Amino acid sequence: MKKLFTFLFCISFLSIGWGQINTGSPFPIDFLIENPTSIAGNYDYGTQADDWGPMLNRDLRAEVIWAYDATDSLACAAVVNDLTGKMALIRRGACNFSTKIWNAEQAGAVGVIIVNHFDDPENNDETVINMALGANMEPVTIPAVFVSRSTGVIILSELDAGNTVMAAFDLRNLTNNSAPFAYQTPLSQVLPLTPSVDYFNDDSTAMVDVNIKATITEPDGTVTVEDQAVSVGPLGDSTLTFTQFVPTQMGSHMVMFTTDINADTLRSPFVMTEHTFAVDTGDPSAAVSIGNDRFVTAGNEFHVGSAFYTGPDGGVATWASFAIGNPDTLFTNNPNADLFSLVVYDMDPDGDGILGADYPDFEIVGFGGYTMTGNEQPHELLTVEFFDPIVMKADGGYAIMVQYLGETAGIGKAPTFSIAGATNYPLPSTLVYEPPSFFTGGWASNNNHVVRLHLDGFTSTKNDLELLESSKVNIFPNPVSDNLNVELDLNENSENVRIVITDLSGKQLLSQKFENVKSQTFNFNVSTFSNGAYLMNIITDEGFRVNKFVVNK
Repeated sequence: MKKLFTFLFCISFLSIGWGQINTGSPFPIDFLIENPTSIAGNYDYGTQADDWGPMLNRDLRAEVIWAYDATDSLACAAVVNDLTGKMALIRRGACNFSTKIWNAEQAGAVGVIIVNHFDDPENNDETVINMALGANMEPVTIPAVFVSRSTGVIILSELDAGNTVMAAFDLRNLTNNSAPFAYQTPLSQVLPLTPSVDYFNDDSTAMVDVNIKATITEPDGTVTVEDQAVSVGPLGDSTLTFTQFVPTQMGSHMVMFTTDINADTLRSPFVMTEHTFAVDTGDPSAAVSIGNDRFVTAGNEFHVGSAFYTGPDGGVATWASFAIGNPDTLFTNNPNADLFSLVVYDMDPDGDGILGADYPDFEIVGFGGYTMTGNEQPHELLTVEFFDPIVMKADGGYAIMVQYLGETAGIGKAPTFSIAGATNYPLPSTLVYEPPSFFTGGWASNNNHVVRLHLDGFTSTKNDLELLESSKVNIFPNPVSDNLNVELDLNENSENVRIVITDLSGKQLLSQKFENVKSQTFNFNVSTFSNGAYLMNIITDEGFRVNKFVVNK
């Protein structure tokens, strides 16, 4: 377990802690989306700077509606809509934050959510800021939060679909609960769990011997209860760590944290499975994307994935699953364009227990591929068998990434990757790559991608791209200094052949199409490439293959 402790020490800061409204307030407030359940979770936010707005010390729950409508909700002028009892959704821009919130308050809003815009190159999809008071010095008395573009996209997709969105500013005495490393983990990969939770004293006097309870319920009904007493000063907080728990049963578990001073309850559910790793919490019904404009700016590529952690015996991965929300938008009926690559990375290739922070720190250990058929349904679970079984070492950290390169499609449409749940785990779990930025903290406060990894023994209806036999591909010389040759020897004439060279992060460096190929050799000049390892993706009518080559000049 020494390596696991190193993991925790090195990267536990990635987990989201509690915030407060306004920033000078001592009271811990979670920004929650409570309904629809498909996007329910705890979302990151910024808020009013500490010299304006309320110090929120109570719960606030309300329906989210546009201040005006989906196309014009800047709220820089008086709001004519009746916002009584609602949480107003407002876009950033054109005037100061306090003017927006004041106008919403005058229309009856009890709270405000301001969504970041898409036209600031200094911001990314996860950017949140604290909101300064404008020159008008409006006497705002309602609370407000500032959310990232990606959180906004999630909320907007539900409103656009006609669904009711309920949000809450939730005062917590118990915060930052932690126990499992993923929602689903194979029992063979079990790791000891260390339940922990923070307690905040929201009183102006010290609290002595407050009882905090961790209750673990196992699939067979066995219940384990541990109590701890904590004394906390006025408006202070303390972290409580409970006895390690090692799951021994397959099925659904629950870790529940409670306190004897109120009904505050936090739950950390997880499932021990036979073969499957997953961070998502169920069937997907929502999806996230960087948007078409940013997709094109990022070179028509977008990757998402999940991270998982093996037990003391390691394991062999053979399959992966993922889901997208817009297959009908992406499908072109060109197999070279309709491809998703699935790549498994070792996040700790040198075995020192410190996870890499970016793609270049990882080592590729396996591949799979999926080509759309045109029959995929939104959020359908698509299951892919790896080209070769992937042997995973003991006590390792692994990432499974779904990579979409849209240059060949040429339609400028970004994939929307399905999500389910927004749990924050103690180690990195949800991964996003929007070239050139790689995020290990997840998307929209860790909304969990439906990207799963399955161990040997898992079975599924095979629904993936066929592997091109290694004997049909010859890459030479390897290592190479200038000219790289690719020899194909196919069984039949292939109407379309596409060869793509990427770096280890999946960033496309070269792409060429060929027609009517059976036995042929192609030459690529790689003399301008820096020394290092690269990937060659070869897509033919007979199948798909990825080969690694090294440039050494």
